[in-house]
Amino acid sequence: FNALLKGDLWRRNATHANTMATHLATRLRSETNVEILYPVEANGVFARLQPKVIEATIGTFPYYVFDKEQGVARLMTTWDTTKEFIDHFVDAVRAVP
Repeated sequence: FNALLKGDLWRRNATHANTMATHLATRLRSETNVEILYPVEANGVFARLQPKVIEATIGTFPYYVFDKEQGVARLMTTWDTTKEFIDHFVDAVRAVP
């Protein structure tokens, strides 16, 4: 805990994760037909994904589908999430016919 609290490392990590979640939601909203279900207020994005999108992406991009019938997934970002990782995910979503 000392390392996280020293120099506000925890805040920098949280800010980065939150920023990446906003970036993910923005890209999904503007470049795909994925529905973002709730405002992004932290490092989680709740989205409705088509079954074929889930099937094509979940093996490569770990996320949690908590309502399979509705396709509702929780996409989380962390202190080490990169824009490139998000780009790859969005590209994979867009590539699903």
